[in-house]
Amino acid sequence: GDAFVKNGGLFVSPSIKPVFVALIAVVAGACTSVKPAPQARTSEEIVHRLETLAQEDFNPEQADVAMALRVFARAYQDAHKYSVAELLYQKALMMQEAVAPEDHDAISQTLRDFVSLYRTEKKWTAAEPLMERYISLAEKYPGQNNYKILQDLQEFAMFYEQDQQYDKAEPLLRRALALSRTGRGGESGMTSMLIDRLTRVLQTEGKTADAEDLFKETLAAQEKAFGETSPRLIFTLQRYAQFLRELGKTDEADRLASRAKELISQSRTQSQSSTNSP
Repeated sequence: GDAFVKNGGLFVSPSIKPVFVALIAVVAGACTSVKPAPQARTSEEIVHRLETLAQEDFNPEQADVAMALRVFARAYQDAHKYSVAELLYQKALMMQEAVAPEDHDAISQTLRDFVSLYRTEKKWTAAEPLMERYISLAEKYPGQNNYKILQDLQEFAMFYEQDQQYDKAEPLLRRALALSRTGRGGESGMTSMLIDRLTRVLQTEGKTADAEDLFKETLAAQEKAFGETSPRLIFTLQRYAQFLRELGKTDEADRLASRAKELISQSRTQSQSSTNSP
């Protein structure tokens, strides 16, 4: 709550103003054509100084400046000053890639924030190459951020689905599904949800054969992982049955629906038995 948007601009509270002033001095020291900033006395002066610095050229040899630039860029994005935020993200990314290309987490974070800026502005064409770089980097160096990457992939895909660009949503969902299966324990709840979304996208694209293959593959994998009588198969059996019924394959659909009902009944019986046990 020490730095926030106020009246369309960036407000800096007195409690953290010295930190902002110090960061501005560091950033200014990295400019090739600007001397270090004088002491700023008001939040308005701080904002004005940052907007001036965003226009300047930076010495890419000072790696610490990149983090400050990204922090400032995010603040300006939140303040709806998108042109300044864009310049600051560009400079932060340039520095990170020039000075510390091995710092994949820092670069990924800047790319992610940069994409969020373009998404906010609905600049899809500009966002796409950054998004691809972010996802590729995350897949190459997954680290401990798999869940966040999964969320991002799904969110990116959702925007394409809402825009009816299913051909772009499909590969993102496939990548998310592959990551979920390798990083979240195989056939998890997240995996089932992704399969459901992907099959719906495939159906919308008219790729019914691909959707059916995915259902078959998923059911076989779940039966192998959990056993043919596991209640964890219920959702897949129900969705697969619904899919087949839509294709007019009623006999096979009825067979799968019957299996799902039996598993539901067994699950309830086991639950009641467990409750009644002394």
